[in-house]
Amino acid sequence: MASSNTRKRLIYSWGSNASGLLLTGDRVDRFKPELIDLDNFINQHSNSCSVQDAIEQATPENHNTNTSGLGDQCTLKTSGAFTIIHTSTTCAVGDFLLSQQCNGNLPSIHILKFPSSLKIEQVNVGWTCASFISSSGDLYMCGSNASGQCGLPSRRRFLSEPTKVDLPPNINNNDKSIKVIQVAHGWKHNLVLSSDGVVWGFGSNVHNQLTSNTGKTLHPQIVSENKKIRQIAAGMKFSLLLDDRNIIWGRGNNSFSQLGLCSVKKCAEWVRIEPLLSDQDVQASRCDLSIKSMVCGWHHCIILLSIGRVFAWGRSDLGQCGVVQQSTQVVSLDVRPVNNGVEADESRMYYIKAINASAESSYLLTEKGELWSCGWNEHGNLGHSFDQTNDENQSKSFSASLKKVEFSKKDAVVESIEAGGASVFAICHPNEVSIGKSPL
Repeated sequence: MASSNTRKRLIYSWGSNASGLLLTGDRVDRFKPELIDLDNFINQHSNSCSVQDAIEQATPENHNTNTSGLGDQCTLKTSGAFTIIHTSTTCAVGDFLLSQQCNGNLPSIHILKFPSSLKIEQVNVGWTCASFISSSGDLYMCGSNASGQCGLPSRRRFLSEPTKVDLPPNINNNDKSIKVIQVAHGWKHNLVLSSDGVVWGFGSNVHNQLTSNTGKTLHPQIVSENKKIRQIAAGMKFSLLLDDRNIIWGRGNNSFSQLGLCSVKKCAEWVRIEPLLSDQDVQASRCDLSIKSMVCGWHHCIILLSIGRVFAWGRSDLGQCGVVQQSTQVVSLDVRPVNNGVEADESRMYYIKAINASAESSYLLTEKGELWSCGWNEHGNLGHSFDQTNDENQSKSFSASLKKVEFSKKDAVVESIEAGGASVFAICHPNEVSIGKSPL
């Protein structure tokens, strides 16, 4: 049996491909998952040998060049406007992050330059910029800085290369050193979380998504007040914080009740989002009900509990939260087996191990490696198993029902998913049991 570090990985992409960011070599949308060959893409669309060498170094020794392979050290991130491929070399694919014009219908690739001694451990992307966290916890940004979203108070509206962002120290931290552990990108604002639970914000603040003073926040400043934060998330024009007491705080735009409130359009201060479960439910449960992860689309929010349950709230007129409503308070987003058209009861819900959200869509990954999706589907970004035809049922622009994403290799087991805008990547591996290998 192949060890986990040499297991071949498969890359699928689907959805919007307007700037070639799906790595298919063209700009045509994909209405179902398509297996892509990352090596071949790099060979055909980049003149840089260093990128190809980096890809090869990151792939397993038994890599088959005729089928996409992905090594443990390779990361893909997409914003819906561009895609970052990160190995020992980092490159951006798509129109927005590039200062030069694209060549006809082919996607452009831009190599991002870092100091040779710098090791990048985490990559994140927003609609207009990208962030990189080094092994020492330093933050680097590139892309649009028109609203200060790169955290650099300069007149440069666009940064083509990653630039280090200096964060002001926390006066309560005697050590004075800052180690960044997470970045959350909104549309034109960003949040940065350090290892000691402090959050900085910078960029657009028109909706008070950062501070009570509207306008641009050009200089990074602490926005978490006295809260100790363990996770952050950002929607289009709002921000969420998860503190060490398992409480979610939100501020900014609330047009679709994404802050859990019904009566106001925005909040200029941090407000507590009401508990997802009642005190009675908490007391009756003997399970760990802590929040494992938290993500935002443009106008909706999804959280995953440690027990594998998922909850969503905010905009749902396109089925983002599993119901068709202009906006919704917290609802359960469950994946259940269906037999003969009958959905199983709550006791048989699938355990969810990971969640993700694109602009107006939601994605749930089960413990078995199955991917389910709901919400907006204009570009085929839900990946549901139908082709782009004139059939009315197959050109549906949204789905309020969670449906399983089908892949061309039926034994594909999804390891992780990256979604942004209307573009999606899934990293998979073959099911070893289904191809005749012992699970032991």
